[in-house]
This record gives sequence, C-alpha cells and structure tokens, in this order.
Amino acid sequence: MAFQEITRSLYQQVQKRVKATEDDVRFYWIPADAVGRSLTIGSQTPEPPPTAYII
Repeated sequence: MAFQEITRSLYQQVQKRVKATEDDVRFYWIPADAVGRSLTIGSQTPEPPPTAYII
C-alpha cells in the first residue's frame, strides 16, 4: 500500500470513531530517524513506532 492509501484509510477509520463537534484529532508524521534522536526524562528511549496509532 502506498503512503497516500494508508493515510486515507487511517483517516477514514478514525473519522468513524470521532465526534467532530466534541473531539479534536490531529495527525502528525514523524520521520523514523527522529525516534533515535528523541530526548526523554523518566522513561527509556522510545522504540520505533508502529505504522499508526489510534488513541
């Protein structure tokens, strides 16, 4: 699947679960190489992320 198809699929899945009048959802794309440059306090260095999160 191409990035645009994955993005569209993710957006559609989240859109079904969100009440636009109550919720505020934002999508951020972080380059994979940024994970290794993360600074943390009180936790271990983050692991590479899954393709997408639904929180």
